[in-house]
Amino acid sequence: MKKLILFLLLLATAAHAETYKWTDSAGTIHFSESLAEVPASYRKSARPLGISTSTASPAATSGSTKSSNDFSGVENLKERMLQDQGAMEQIRALQNDPEMQALLSDPNVIRAVQSGDYSVLVNNPSFLRLLNNPRVKEIGKRMQ
Repeated sequence: MKKLILFLLLLATAAHAETYKWTDSAGTIHFSESLAEVPASYRKSARPLGISTSTASPAATSGSTKSSNDFSGVENLKERMLQDQGAMEQIRALQNDPEMQALLSDPNVIRAVQSGDYSVLVNNPSFLRLLNNPRVKEIGKRMQ
């Protein structure tokens, strides 16, 4: 399950190099795949996350993976999930989940995802709480 959570974080933060984070007038945090998707009144406050899907290459993450927990199945899981449109829709919906938004707002989590430092993630209580998130459990069941 930790592999699934890690991959969900990777997808949520690195789905596109031009993912923008913005907050509406009600205080809700949103993520948009391009600046054009951000409502005009919020574009000035929208911030690019600047995260690329290539930031944590398998070669770069293999050392971290071995030194923390066994995340060797992440690539396999990634391929399976990318081929499953239903799972991808569930993952996109998860981006609006308050728990996921809180994690994505944490600079330490973003740095850990970018650098492939999974030990930081598996020791983060908020990350571990996602294991009990109903949406995450649903995605996990789908990918079994």
